[in-house]
Amino acid sequence: TSTVNLTATSTVAEGGTVVYTASISAPVTGSPVVVTLSNGQTITIPVGSSSASVNFTAPNDALTGGGSLSV
Repeated sequence: TSTVNLTATSTVAEGGTVVYTASISAPVTGSPVVVTLSNGQTITIPVGSSSASVNFTAPNDALTGGGSLSV
């Protein structure tokens, strides 16, 4: 059994880029590990690697002001 840790850019301006990174403690063997985020994006950690990332553009909505973003 392996645990996948998910981290993200801690602070980003509206319209900026959030980088989500999935990582595990040892390089992947056998077949890639695919992590599906609640926003529909996927992070694929390829065989031989122990992490991978995906970029997400934070919404830019001047009417609501800053807020929390979660996946």
